[in-house]
Amino acid sequence: SVVYLNYGDFYFKKKKFNSAINCFLKAELFISNTDDTLITDIYIKLASSYQCLGDMGAAKNIYEKLNKKKYKPELTLGLLYYSKLSCGEWDKLKSLFNIIKNNLSLGKVSLTPFTAILSTADPNLQYLAAKNFSDKYINTKLKVNRDFKKNINHQKIRIAYLSSDFYNHATSHLIAGLFENQNKEKFDYYAFSYGKLDNSKIARRVKSSFNNFFDIEAQSDEEISKILYNHEIDIVVDLKGHTKNNRLKCLSTRPCPVQISYLGFPGSLGTDFIDYLIMDSFIVNKNNRSFFNENIVYLPNSYQCNENKPKILLSKKDLNLPDDKIILCSLNNAQKYNIKLLNIWAQILIENPNTILWLLDDNKIVIKNIINFFINKKINKSRIVFATRTDTKTHISRMVLADIYLDSYPCNAHTSASDALQANLPIVTISGNSMSSRVTGSLLKTINAEELICQNYSEYKKKINFLINNKSALSKIRDKIRKNKNKNLFNSKLFAINLEKAYEKIWKIFLNGKKIADIKIK
Repeated sequence: SVVYLNYGDFYFKKKKFNSAINCFLKAELFISNTDDTLITDIYIKLASSYQCLGDMGAAKNIYEKLNKKKYKPELTLGLLYYSKLSCGEWDKLKSLFNIIKNNLSLGKVSLTPFTAILSTADPNLQYLAAKNFSDKYINTKLKVNRDFKKNINHQKIRIAYLSSDFYNHATSHLIAGLFENQNKEKFDYYAFSYGKLDNSKIARRVKSSFNNFFDIEAQSDEEISKILYNHEIDIVVDLKGHTKNNRLKCLSTRPCPVQISYLGFPGSLGTDFIDYLIMDSFIVNKNNRSFFNENIVYLPNSYQCNENKPKILLSKKDLNLPDDKIILCSLNNAQKYNIKLLNIWAQILIENPNTILWLLDDNKIVIKNIINFFINKKINKSRIVFATRTDTKTHISRMVLADIYLDSYPCNAHTSASDALQANLPIVTISGNSMSSRVTGSLLKTINAEELICQNYSEYKKKINFLINNKSALSKIRDKIRKNKNKNLFNSKLFAINLEKAYEKIWKIFLNGKKIADIKIK
């Protein structure tokens, strides 16, 4: 059994997940029922392999088996919850989440930080999930003596961006314009990539923005930490947070004088080594500020960097969309859906028979469950249309054909929300208390379209119904988006200027030995 487990580990590290699964299944066959430690290891790795292949149904089945074991990791219920969410088993989640909430309050690692932002608008629960997870898996008691005397003498501030997403990924599509507008006369910029690199246009744009671009995927966390220290990086900016393939741990021994996290994760990281988060005063306000243990850099407009994107002309016929219906869309990951949200959408469809709902294609199980949900509400399945995944330019261009974007809650659309605004598509959102439930509101506030921000589901439904039945109001909002979007939102040059003001302030505080605190950029 151990031999097959070791072979499985080998294939998993090589990202040969089918071969890894075969080995883990064989390891399971030879295991004794009494050896819970080994079977736990096999199940976790087996489920992870299925997850990497996108087979969430198989992953869920393994987590269910693991949950029946007497000895299992604290995180088991959270992993089971995430797999059920990804499969669209929404009606079975509430009781599971109540147990998870209780465990979080007891200091247990019962939910990953990423699943927490998908599942609740309660900033306290999100913070507990991040803090408990960081305390157990990321923070370190290892003390490394760092001497930053050389950094003090730098003529230019050395800033490094750290990510696994410098390829054809949503993060690169958001941040490329910022990188291209960096002031290299005043700053020395570095990029360290620990993920895959491709030859896509966006990856080439990112790479060509840096004189110092390093591929460090093969290096360990400890080695990355040493690389950052040896390059005498003054300010390191993590772009991942608690998202897939992050290497947060490489910052845990504080290789740089100032450590920041930005863009990748919409919430507190709960670590003991991140000094600042880059935010804005809409997403972090007086109601949720206490649920961030980092200092906050408040930018004057939305925290989300972006640029005006090129579009192509598409027709409804090209995408099999009806000409005579109002198209409501939510081209978003289905993990952001929940039973309350779907019930509201069903009510809107029933009350407005001239509408269709346009969703993003996802795994087969969740699509089947979405269709069955609406059929059970007596809504014809022909009114639920799925869009295939495509490149960014086509994705934004097709949104022009929709009439209203229905945002998700408690976790808003993030990149998809700005994509909608690129297409001048009005997006109706709910802004709650957590950062992840306020991202779309931040974008809308920046373009003076606050009339699309709602406080609850009742307002949300009322606003959508109003816009469905008031073409002139909808048209006016479209015109407002078109007129305002490039002033402060899709303006990489302005964003770079404001961010670099923040970097200068942050570095000045370090040089003067002052106690760090929140910073507001005007």
